Amino acid sequence: MRASGPTRKPNQSNPDEALARKWHGWLCMALLGIALSMALVTDARTPLQGSTRVDEQADEEATFSATPYHPRQRGILQADRYVADYKLKAAEALYRQILRQNPKSPGAWNGLGKVSYFKTTSSNQNLRDQTEALQSEAIQDFLSALRYQPGYVEAHVNLASVYMEQGRMGDAGEHLDRALQLWPNYDYALAKKGEWLVRQDRDNEALPYLQQAIKRNSANASAHYYLAVAQASRNELDAALDNLQATIWLDPANAPAHYQMALIYEKQGNGAAAVEHYLKAVSLKPELENARLRLADYYEQRGDTASALEQLKNVMDSTENPGWELTDRVARLSVANQQPDLAVKTYRNWLNEHPDDPQASSALSYAKTQVAKQKLRDDDLISQGEAKRYAEQAVKYQPNNFDARMINARLDRQMRNPSTIVGKDPGMVDAALQKTAFQPYQSYEQGEMLLARYQFQEAERLFRNARRTGEGNRSQMVFGELFLTQGLPALAEESFNLVLKQLPANASARLGIAKAREAREQSQEWLAEARQNTKKNALPVAILQLEKALRADMKNAQAHYLLGQLYEKTDEYAPAADHYYAYIELEPNAKNADSVKRKIGNLKLKIARQQSEGKL
Repeated sequence: MRASGPTRKPNQSNPDEALARKWHGWLCMALLGIALSMALVTDARTPLQGSTRVDEQADEEATFSATPYHPRQRGILQADRYVADYKLKAAEALYRQILRQNPKSPGAWNGLGKVSYFKTTSSNQNLRDQTEALQSEAIQDFLSALRYQPGYVEAHVNLASVYMEQGRMGDAGEHLDRALQLWPNYDYALAKKGEWLVRQDRDNEALPYLQQAIKRNSANASAHYYLAVAQASRNELDAALDNLQATIWLDPANAPAHYQMALIYEKQGNGAAAVEHYLKAVSLKPELENARLRLADYYEQRGDTASALEQLKNVMDSTENPGWELTDRVARLSVANQQPDLAVKTYRNWLNEHPDDPQASSALSYAKTQVAKQKLRDDDLISQGEAKRYAEQAVKYQPNNFDARMINARLDRQMRNPSTIVGKDPGMVDAALQKTAFQPYQSYEQGEMLLARYQFQEAERLFRNARRTGEGNRSQMVFGELFLTQGLPALAEESFNLVLKQLPANASARLGIAKAREAREQSQEWLAEARQNTKKNALPVAILQLEKALRADMKNAQAHYLLGQLYEKTDEYAPAADHYYAYIELEPNAKNADSVKRKIGNLKLKIARQQSEGKL
């Protein structure tokens, strides 16, 4: 039997049952909230599947708020990670997919700007060649992001970065200030502000920004780099090296960091370490011209003209319009490296682009003169003919090229009369040489004529006068090199020493001194070998060796004397008299001076007899 009790009408309330229903409702709401939260978390971790329009619209509601904007959409964050990993194609595809769904997505526009900007630093030369166009695209994309979201801090900094690359420092500064107003502790903005200040040589102002950026994010390689640059300019070299090492540890492919390390090591006198980092910099970034130019300076100062030329040629080949300074330096190093043909080609290329450039015509004349001198060293008729052709071309490009004209005159004299003792008057030299009105060339040419007649003291007086009235240290260097080619190493060394008094670190002058001393030693070695061959009665070989000795040092008195003896033995009276005369000019107080003078008198009589008989 069922127990009886009060019956409840449907609308009658029971306190216990009402309380149970209330708890049941709260529990359902709590479970629903948990379920929704889990769904949101799961959705945030899931790759983009559908539209992000709702999320974007929610973000756009804060467009004109005073708070900084940061993208929160999973698609944007994923694409940003692609950019950070340099997966530019994947990032661009994802950004464009988002823009198809929402054309006003600031995150996607900012991302496309980053993609364009990153392409300018690509290893792909074709992309780097489009730098100007890519920068313009990046600017438009960043501006689009800021149009839809003015509080987008990263877009402000990104836009400032491109403006800095374009040299628009004022525009860059405005956007950096805006970014720091929105987010004062943003390490990316702090680092860029520090960079902006360093680029304008405001290193003291840059330090607090860069130090705060590193404090906020110690893995910011750019902040470490520009802090090092600022410290180096303040001569805080050890601290700068520490920050550069941190930069390279964070970004091993950072070529500018290696370049800065090389500059510091060079300043500290550690040449080996400097070269190591210069070479590392150009291996990472072959177009880094400053590193190659510094390497060329380093090699040239140490006399390694081949390595210096290699670096400068690389710079010239990678430069669309190399300037005159680079062109002239490559050509002159080519001459120093015994490649005058390359110098001629280099100057000719310049003249093709600048046909009315007078200094280029003069330089090409100089290069052709050097080729002529190189041809003269071979001593055969074919080489002499080529030397004359180059010398004539040199005069054509530069009528007052005294060196080329002297080569022409010297070759003409050799063809007309092999002996300089006959007719000791200026008429035997090309008359045009006496009419020049250019200084210091007039004194130099007169000295050449006296030197050809073995009047050494008078010739050196005129040479010194020519050098003194030249163009300062450059004139000293040029004349030093000329004296070396003429067999006057003592006068050459004197010229190079004058350069070193003004420029103690001039490596070319030091190299010139070494060459001058080597020439004197070589002359003595040829003299010693000639004496040995004279004892063996190998007179032709001895004569050849003595001529080489005099090409190295024309003032080798003993070589002149021995050569005079050998020519006399072979009945070649004119050259014998020449070399006896040179010996007396160099050794006027020698013990055998009187007997040598008598020999000269006898030889002149024999020469006159040969002339009367038509044998000379």
